[in-house]
Amino acid sequence: MTKIRWDGTADEFRATIAIARRVIDYTRSGSVLELSMDILACHLNACPLNLDEMMKGDLQDVVHDVAGISAHIDRVTGALRDCFIPRFAAKSSVGHDFTRLARGQHQARGTR
Repeated sequence: MTKIRWDGTADEFRATIAIARRVIDYTRSGSVLELSMDILACHLNACPLNLDEMMKGDLQDVVHDVAGISAHIDRVTGALRDCFIPRFAAKSSVGHDFTRLARGQHQARGTR
């Protein structure tokens, strides 16, 4: 069984705490420790995230991602279950630019 990696950089730790605080300030619920650990586990083990964008991006998109990560993270392996892909997934972590699709910035089929 693969263990969760926790070998993030100091900047990654600071960023995940800032993101967790941002979400909690907006939702008025949650734990900074739990949310930041979920975000970091996802970032280091399942799906690299664009943490800089999450710290300043659209708050509803950030809340969507953090809630989805918390709901779908496997706390034993760090993997994301149920095909959940965060909107702030780093482009290099997915085969296609799913971040545009997740944010509704795709074009309808047959249009340009």
